[in-house]
Amino acid sequence: NVRFITALLFTVVLLAYLLLRAFNTEFISDETAAYWYYAYRGWFWGDQVVWDAANHPLNSFLGYHLYNQVGDVPGILRIGSIVSFLFYAFAIYQFTGLLQRKRLQLFSFIALLSIPYMLEYFAYLRGYGLSMGFFMTSLWFLYRYANSFKLLHLVFTYVFAFIALSANLTLLNSL
Repeated sequence: NVRFITALLFTVVLLAYLLLRAFNTEFISDETAAYWYYAYRGWFWGDQVVWDAANHPLNSFLGYHLYNQVGDVPGILRIGSIVSFLFYAFAIYQFTGLLQRKRLQLFSFIALLSIPYMLEYFAYLRGYGLSMGFFMTSLWFLYRYANSFKLLHLVFTYVFAFIALSANLTLLNSL
C-alpha cells in the first residue's frame, strides 16, 4: 500500500527530526520552569506543589522520574512528548484514511502531521505535545465507537482521554 509506506516514511523522518531537536536544543523558557520545579525538584504534587500553568501533571510526573533515572538529559526528559507524536501520527493516519480520494488522504496526512507550530510541541518538556497525541487517539476511538458501539472502543476513548487530560488540564472543557 503506497499510502501506508509513504505515511510511515514521512512519520519516521519527522520522528528523526523531533529526536534530533529534543536531544540538541536547550530548554526554552517554558520548559525551564517545568524542569526546575517539577522534573528536578518534584514539586508537582503534595505540600510543596507549585500551582501554575507549567505544571502539567503527567509531564511533571514523567519528567521527575526520568530525571531521577538518567539525570539532566533534555532529550530523555522530552521522550514522553516524542512517544505521543507516534499516537498523533496514528490518529491522523486513521482520520485521513476516511477521505475518498487517495491523493487527498496522503496530502492531508502530510499537512496535518507537519504543521510547524504544532510539531514543535512534540519536542518539548511540556504537557501540550504529550496531550495532543492521546487526545487525537481518543477522538479516533470515539469516532470508532460512534460507528460500531463496541465497548472496547469506548474504553479506549476514555483511557486515552484520561491520559490526555492528565498531560494537560486545559483539555478539561474539551473532554
